[in-house]
Amino acid sequence: MRGVPVEHTDWLRRRYANRTSRVSFGDFVSEPFVVDAGLDQGDPHSGFGYLVYNSDLAEVPRASKGEAAVVFVDDNTVITTGYTFKSTHKKIRSIIQRSGGVDEWAKDHNALFGPAKYQLLDAS
Repeated sequence: MRGVPVEHTDWLRRRYANRTSRVSFGDFVSEPFVVDAGLDQGDPHSGFGYLVYNSDLAEVPRASKGEAAVVFVDDNTVITTGYTFKSTHKKIRSIIQRSGGVDEWAKDHNALFGPAKYQLLDAS
């Protein structure tokens, strides 16, 4: 969908297939366990991976309705404009809850958005 060369996506599939890990602390080392999802911490590829993976999220808002989004790695920002804070809040709720919205994207992409981490800025 984003024009990433098939050689790159094939390499990623091979790289993340059949991964296992162990937990160790002190003298304890666990048995290997399967790692089903996620990128390696500190992986230089992760920035690019997140941008490609999350890019659809920036297309959820509708510019014609005064909605916009900025996606940078794993940080996402929704921006709305309107004549009252009530109208902008209603737009944000719609972006999140409507069919094809942020909640639906998150479910389809195995992503968790924690409302406790949400921030809201009203400016006039």
